[in-house]
Amino acid sequence: MARNRHNLNAPLEELLERARSCFGEVVFERVELSGGPLDILQIKDMPAYIDKLLAKSGAGGKVELPLWARVWPTNIALSLFLEKCPFPDGAQFLEIGAGIGLAGLTLARRGFTVTISDLEPDALLFCRINALRNGLGDQVRIEQVDFTKDRLERRFQAVIGCEILFREVFFAPLAAFVAAHLDDRPDAEVILGSDGLREGRGFFQLIQSDYDMMRKDVPYTDTESGERKNACLYRLRRKAGA
Repeated sequence: MARNRHNLNAPLEELLERARSCFGEVVFERVELSGGPLDILQIKDMPAYIDKLLAKSGAGGKVELPLWARVWPTNIALSLFLEKCPFPDGAQFLEIGAGIGLAGLTLARRGFTVTISDLEPDALLFCRINALRNGLGDQVRIEQVDFTKDRLERRFQAVIGCEILFREVFFAPLAAFVAAHLDDRPDAEVILGSDGLREGRGFFQLIQSDYDMMRKDVPYTDTESGERKNACLYRLRRKAGA
């Protein structure tokens, strides 16, 4: 695994200063959930930051947009779902491609131990800040993980992810990663959230012989366009004998 370029063991104020040095002004935005609000760090002026990236890259330069830094509607739909799901006492969870870590923090607030992971070091910086800001630092473990090739030496009651089905090249590695990290108990499950336009059908076709699947569509109104859209939530459990 790659080594994170941020010292995530630093205190909150030091981590916040690190975030400011990378992204300019950052602010906490309150995300309202059924169990109460969570404060989530955001880049204050995302358009201005993107303009800065474009200017720095020059004409034709490649720009990596910090899409992980936004609280997407599917993040909220998945988190609301996780607030109500019954899980056994002592269950441990792994969130992959976590971005700002909202889903994992939701589970941590319920008292569960959660490993929040992402490939992007800056995403992990924000995740750690969010965990500390919400008093969940002891419940959350932050790890840099590339689910297309890395392996952890433990298994989990549930593997969760949001908006990770946007590239077909990820589907086979993701299926292998999930199989390697999902506990053998019959109630262990994979819980995924995806925008209705990016359903990831190829992924579900790939694993359909090994997993039973339940899907729930959660309608919402897009705050920018006013359009009605769907967030898709999936629960996958291994088939008997798979």
